[in-house]
Amino acid sequence: MDAKYLNNNLLIDKKNSEIVLPEKFLNSKKFLEIGFGGGEYLIKKALEDKNSFFIGLELSLLSTYKIQKICTKKEIKNIGLILIDARFALRNIFEPEYFDGIYMNFPCPWPKKKHSANRLNDKDFSVLLLKVLKTNGFFQLYSDSKEFIDNFIVSLSETKKFSSPVLEINPEIMANTKYEGKWLEQRKNIYKLSLYKNHDNGEHFATDGRYEMPHFKIENFESISKIQEILNKNQKIDNTIIVYKRILKDIENEVYKIETLAIDLIEGNKKFEQKINIIIRKREKDWIIKLDDFINPYRTEAVKNAIFNLKNIIS
Repeated sequence: MDAKYLNNNLLIDKKNSEIVLPEKFLNSKKFLEIGFGGGEYLIKKALEDKNSFFIGLELSLLSTYKIQKICTKKEIKNIGLILIDARFALRNIFEPEYFDGIYMNFPCPWPKKKHSANRLNDKDFSVLLLKVLKTNGFFQLYSDSKEFIDNFIVSLSETKKFSSPVLEINPEIMANTKYEGKWLEQRKNIYKLSLYKNHDNGEHFATDGRYEMPHFKIENFESISKIQEILNKNQKIDNTIIVYKRILKDIENEVYKIETLAIDLIEGNKKFEQKINIIIRKREKDWIIKLDDFINPYRTEAVKNAIFNLKNIIS
């Protein structure tokens, strides 16, 4: 991979867990594609509507790199990418009523029961779609799996906040993606699901304070032994798991660095894991416990809990 493309089009400010849009598009319509894959659909939409801004979510670094390279060479300015889990992003990154429309094109249906937690078609996911969609915003899905579509319709209907679904079989207007071409060659049916958000969902999602990282002052810190006793042991706190992994010491400057694994538990038995460092530093009259900003993680509940819990252990 050519390093010069790696940060192009990336939108996220991890320190604040917020989206940083180009100023030109702050007041523009915004659309989201969940799992952009090869990027064909996202690029097509962005070129068709240069006055709107298109955000793509993806877990594949290679896919993200490829579309970054295309956007740079074609000078496409209205696409932004985030390398992140979709459930985590919808819950923690985007503000309520942020998008005018959301696209999903041929998500993996995960047909085996043992993989069911990976499916993005349950009611919890439907509620997250509601959260980030504007009233009258649309949701559009292409899939080759009728079962996936049918289960999604049930989940969306259970929210009672979407319009009646419109389901087309082999629609006139196709997605024109690589996977669609693959399924058409196999003579599979293509299904297109479309609906709109009717009303504000009435739920309040916790966003206040998510940008603030706690730091604590303690008067005395005489021994690291209390932390050593819990190294590599899971600390379960609400919907998070904290594992303090290793202690690095700088005796001369009276600084301790605690290597930590911060895990946010997401719906469907999924996890969002981050490696962080927590600093315990001696000052003139006291000690301070704070996040090491060098690694620059997303400021999630698990990161906050890791700092707060450490303070309680050594206080």
